[in-house]
Amino acid sequence: MNDFSDIERRIAKAEESRRLNQSTPVPRPHRDPYFELQWWQSRSFDNNAINFRTTILSSDSHSSKTSVDELKPIKLCDMKVPMVHKGRYLICQVIGKPSIVVGAEILVKDLNGDVEIIAMYNFYYYSSELDWLNPGTILIIKEPWLRYGSNNKIPTMRIDSPSDVIVVDCNDSELLQKADAMQW
Repeated sequence: MNDFSDIERRIAKAEESRRLNQSTPVPRPHRDPYFELQWWQSRSFDNNAINFRTTILSSDSHSSKTSVDELKPIKLCDMKVPMVHKGRYLICQVIGKPSIVVGAEILVKDLNGDVEIIAMYNFYYYSSELDWLNPGTILIIKEPWLRYGSNNKIPTMRIDSPSDVIVVDCNDSELLQKADAMQW
């Protein structure tokens, strides 16, 4: 395949993704947690090497201006795609080691054990310093945004602003209890 047809193919995929992300929201498809974790662990990413994929980013972005105290909880099974879940927050736990692709990607589970991939953009980090995203880390995602990626029709959660992520101190029993996350 020549470079020109490869570019055309990528542009066509990006256009399809744009159309999907402007469609009427539908229930988020269920992901099999066991399968997703096995797939995640089988990926061979070395974060000290360059593993970047090509992607076409849209000009769409979202950043929550709402205090977490004003938000209500949501679980992955209640989410829709494509949609920003305004007025809501997701509490989740990292279960897959982070990798750098275009942004930092992690695999998380919610309180029900449902899983989702989160792609985090605009965070300042070195690929060797992603300890704050290691498995077991508990996160609160303000106004989570599910959307279709430019490479496939599988939704992922996109985070464009570092202020939309709260890393929960595992010793903060008051916050964990308030978020109903004492199980972690």
